[in-house]
Amino acid sequence: MAVEPPGRGELPRPPEGWWEEVLALTPDAVFTLSLEGTITSWNPGAERLWGFASKEVLGNDLRMLGPNERFKEVQEILARVGAGKTVAPLETRWRRRDGAPIDVSISVTPLQTDAGTVDGAAAIARDISDRKRFEELLAREVAARESYEQQLIDLNRQLRDRLTVVETLLEVLPVGIGIAYDRNCTRVRVNDTLAAMLHLEPGTLVVKEGFPADDAPFALYKGGKPLPREGHPLQRAARTGRPAANVELELRYPGREPRYILCFAAPLLDDSGEPGGAICACIDLTEQHEAEVQLQQANAIKDDFLAMVSHELRTPLTVVLGLARLLSRDSISMEPAMLKETLAQMRTDAERLANVIENMLILARLDHERADLEPLRVSRVIERAIAEHRMRFPQREVESDLNSVSFVEGHAGWLEQIVSNLLTNAEKYSPPDEPVEITLSDHGDTVQICVGDHGPGINPVDAEDLFEPFYRSQHAIDAMIPGLGLGLTVGKRLTELQGGTIEVRRRDGGGTEFIITLPAIGYDM
Repeated sequence: MAVEPPGRGELPRPPEGWWEEVLALTPDAVFTLSLEGTITSWNPGAERLWGFASKEVLGNDLRMLGPNERFKEVQEILARVGAGKTVAPLETRWRRRDGAPIDVSISVTPLQTDAGTVDGAAAIARDISDRKRFEELLAREVAARESYEQQLIDLNRQLRDRLTVVETLLEVLPVGIGIAYDRNCTRVRVNDTLAAMLHLEPGTLVVKEGFPADDAPFALYKGGKPLPREGHPLQRAARTGRPAANVELELRYPGREPRYILCFAAPLLDDSGEPGGAICACIDLTEQHEAEVQLQQANAIKDDFLAMVSHELRTPLTVVLGLARLLSRDSISMEPAMLKETLAQMRTDAERLANVIENMLILARLDHERADLEPLRVSRVIERAIAEHRMRFPQREVESDLNSVSFVEGHAGWLEQIVSNLLTNAEKYSPPDEPVEITLSDHGDTVQICVGDHGPGINPVDAEDLFEPFYRSQHAIDAMIPGLGLGLTVGKRLTELQGGTIEVRRRDGGGTEFIITLPAIGYDM
């Protein structure tokens, strides 16, 4: 093809048919259309893209390339071109000749005449289906990754929440928890409860030789014998992989009372099933152990009490019954002096029996007794108690000094029982030829009653427990002095119910004296 050289100042003209050759070579779809939307040219790229031959589309409306739902989109493109404006690359979905959807990027520019008027448009379309598929695949991958990352975030949050719950449980449970993180128990976490039991700092302990450390502030005993380190339930579970249950241990501390704990331990197994640590739970049994000891002591006291009651009730009752049989059989033939002595003995033992029963009844009623108090002249109540004692023990001299005329707010029967119990107690511990002494004196707003004897005197060791129920001093036991250990207990409780106090002390000249102090009231009768 010959090309004429251009004249001076003129651009060279392309040869004829060059545009058709360019349109045939370009891979993009290129076509022209009128302002009404009629297709006026159609290149091979357009044939490949849409599957329509040029003779099928030339002279037809552009809407044949788009689905019905794209009709408005085609109208907007034509309106924009008619106004002389370019349609920038528009990504849309039209359809092929076989009806299959196709993703395209289409650009449309107006064609102008030499006079500057728009008489048509040129369009370039490109297949972007592969890119769209890649973008959709990429979007799915991104969405999947974001979902996976969100799942990881959620799992981490759940793990943190669960760890927080576990941490909280470890600290609030009233159970000692220890966790060994290795087989030799060189790193052990103890919660607050276990740390308090063992007198350790809470947290993670690093013990080079294994838990418990040689310098631990406690020593472990089992069955009264020292327990070696490898015998601790935590050590055993971590090393052997076998659980340990219901292991009772004694914790001994320097200068402190021992504590008793019940331990349970289980191994922590790794992925291969081998022990890689252990967890141990400890329950403090100290109160339960003390309760068992107290129960044993209570049972021993009960047995002693039953033995004493049996002796204290049976002995005088046996004497009374024996003397009653003797009188029923021989009273007519008995000498008057012997008869009198027999009757006196019967009365003494019957009164002893009645006194024991009365003290037991009073002690049983005290927790439910209501204190009906009234003004009492103390000296008169004491005089009645002294007179009753002299009738029971006519051979005993009772020295009294009742100078007070004060009144107290009290219970006459209770106050007489208190004095009677103290006189009876003095009777037991006084030598036969020594008197029992009782005094009544005023001390400002109080009244004091003092009952003393000339016996061996109170042992300071016994003074602390003398008012406890059924307590018997070693001297009383060795000397086989009769009694249940109830008289002083009853006296103390009845005194306190009347607002008073009672104390015991050793007398300077020998013997023991009991001092009752009661609040006085401010009028005379």
